[in-house]
Amino acid sequence: AAVAHFAYIELDKPLEPGKKYVLTTPNEEKVSFEWDEHKNISQAFKINQVGYMPDAGRKYGYIGGWLATLGSFDPGGMNSKRFSVIDEKTGKEVLKGPVLYRSREKYHFLHGRKMPLYGENIWDMDFSKLTAPGKYHFYVPGIGRSETFEISNNAIGKAFYTHIRGLYHQRSGIAKKPPYTEWVMGADHKESWKGGFIPTESEYSTKQQSPYGFRDQNGNPVTLKHFTMVHETATDKKLPDVWGGWWDAGDFDRRQQHFRIVEDLLSAYLMYPGKFKDGQQHIPESGNGVPDIVDEVLWCMEMWRRAQSPNGGIGCWIEADSHPTEWNPSKDKQRYYLAAPTVHSSLRYSIHAGLTAMALRKCGQKELADKYIKSAEKAFVYAISPNNAYSVSWEHYDEKARRKVLWSYRENPDLPKDLLFRAALHLFILTSNQGYYRYLKPDAFGYTLMRSSYPYTPFSLTALAVTKDIFPEYR
Repeated sequence: AAVAHFAYIELDKPLEPGKKYVLTTPNEEKVSFEWDEHKNISQAFKINQVGYMPDAGRKYGYIGGWLATLGSFDPGGMNSKRFSVIDEKTGKEVLKGPVLYRSREKYHFLHGRKMPLYGENIWDMDFSKLTAPGKYHFYVPGIGRSETFEISNNAIGKAFYTHIRGLYHQRSGIAKKPPYTEWVMGADHKESWKGGFIPTESEYSTKQQSPYGFRDQNGNPVTLKHFTMVHETATDKKLPDVWGGWWDAGDFDRRQQHFRIVEDLLSAYLMYPGKFKDGQQHIPESGNGVPDIVDEVLWCMEMWRRAQSPNGGIGCWIEADSHPTEWNPSKDKQRYYLAAPTVHSSLRYSIHAGLTAMALRKCGQKELADKYIKSAEKAFVYAISPNNAYSVSWEHYDEKARRKVLWSYRENPDLPKDLLFRAALHLFILTSNQGYYRYLKPDAFGYTLMRSSYPYTPFSLTALAVTKDIFPEYR
């Protein structure tokens, strides 16, 4: 890692334009420079370094800075200053406007301590009206100029390409090789085994006082590591069709958290379908007539669709009984087990299978869209039946007693209103079946809207945003 050290100097008076200066440090290091605020770049400017799209609805630059022990950068008189945007090709001003106060320092309070979050006062410069492609910089009298920024149709192209290709390189079950990558790796984990563990991570660390959750041999609520349940409920039944998805954070498990990726990518596509093309990401599916961003989603969703049981249930977690012992996935021989189907896991799958069907319809893949609609419906029917709530007993090894005892787990059949709303919304849009309407009442919408903030996904209501002929009051 490269570490840059900064020293900030507060002067008695402003530097004079065109004058040459020599800065001497306490250990006699010297640097000379000529001050010209039209040429000297000020780090007080903050810009999007990869650039701005011409048709972006809002474009902002910012001014602010934290000067270590000198505190927040505040040269005074900022509210009366105006910014200019300079075309670097011609050197002419193409836009000007007021520098507006945006936000003062924010604080976090922890154990009675008041902790500054970023050490800055922030001003903004709104240049949304500038749409002409080119290279530009900001200039503010008394502050100086910014670094160069670009307005271009491909300004964020490299960033998009780099990020989206990260998912291709995280794919499980496929060999990576030229011409799609120079990072060569063999295929991995082309099969799974049937497991009996539950696919909801939070359940393992919660002692539920209700009739639900984990119980020991005496009926007392307990917690355990998920690896333990994976190991103790494992079977020898091979599932040759259950493979694919993306590795998780350096491990090779695949789980419900990955639905967030599905939702992110499909939301981007459904909101701006014209931005995404076939062949954009240079993946093996490029050229098949489907936008690459949808193909990448299918690498995850097809795995879960194949894992669905005939009755519609699905346990969306594929896990081993420990962290990897071999860190090259193509050499890893550890068994990975598919979790037991639960009503909660099945409902989450239904939500994202429905959203996938919407995207497939949008890009003209009717036959595959219909498969996902049927799959989502089956998962929904499974989820809303209380009789399908997962219940299991198994032999657990008690380390203190050094013997096997009977532990049990019982799933709560009550389903969150926001998950029911989202699953039913997608299926209502796709099928016009009025039976789903009972889950789409205003109170359920209000609850879902409340949950659409961090740490929950901001894209939980994409279907409403892109479907204009239903629920105008919700839109």
